[in-house]
Amino acid sequence: MSQFVNYGMSVLKPGRSESVYQRTVDSVSVDVCAQLCLNETSFYCLSFDIVFTGAATAAGDVGQCRLSQHVAATVDGLVVDTVNPRHNHYERIGQSVSQSCRAVSLLRETASPHPAA
Repeated sequence: MSQFVNYGMSVLKPGRSESVYQRTVDSVSVDVCAQLCLNETSFYCLSFDIVFTGAATAAGDVGQCRLSQHVAATVDGLVVDTVNPRHNHYERIGQSVSQSCRAVSLLRETASPHPAA
């Protein structure tokens, strides 16, 4: 967990045309979700959201772990819910925005039909 910043009671804002999550795992703790993100090999995991099954969000609680190659700054931000807080958003420290911006830039370059002048 020391490699992540907790953004609190929020989740990544859903994308307009595609999911912001690349992998979902049910019934895991926050610590296990963080390890899953760090150990992910099919994409570079930059953030994760955990959605708790109960009302409490104590460290020992389990929930649905949602892994993402995105951070809030490179998608449509975060959805914050302070009324019914059953989720938390975490991003990797120090490399989140730079890594995600680099990935988005590469995607745009490969999607562009014309080379940059």
